[in-house]
Amino acid sequence: MIRRIGYWRLFSLFITFICATAICNSEAASSGQHQLVTNGVSSMRVLWRVSDYRISDAAKLSEDMAKQMLFKPLDMDENSITFDGTTCGDVTFATESVAAKSYIEKTYDITVQHLGIDYEIVRVTRTDCSIPGFKQFIRLPDRRLIIWVEGVFFFFEPAVVY
Repeated sequence: MIRRIGYWRLFSLFITFICATAICNSEAASSGQHQLVTNGVSSMRVLWRVSDYRISDAAKLSEDMAKQMLFKPLDMDENSITFDGTTCGDVTFATESVAAKSYIEKTYDITVQHLGIDYEIVRVTRTDCSIPGFKQFIRLPDRRLIIWVEGVFFFFEPAVVY
């Protein structure tokens, strides 16, 4: 009788551990966190989420469409970009530093003040990815990203998870 109780307790603890692990993994997956395992060592990936947007006068997207983009996750590594259910693989990236004011005004016909940017230099990355907004995007010194889609500027905040 004592042995059976011991086995049942052990079994109960095992089941509790499995359920707790499944719940934690489910929460991480639903929050957009991805775990990367390389050579048996795990680390957490850096993701971004749409945190804000600014609409230009020439926007083709409505305010409601822009709001629907809020909190969508972006997963990007050295070879791929995944956003809004679409993935580009084997992506090539070319990055350069540019003067923020002249680049933004010339490229997008909008002022840096309208975007709330006060940096002199930003990094522009060009890719061969066909996801809207990711052929060319801006990285600010504070690590935020900006993409432009049909007249709307979407700001991505980094979500660093350890």
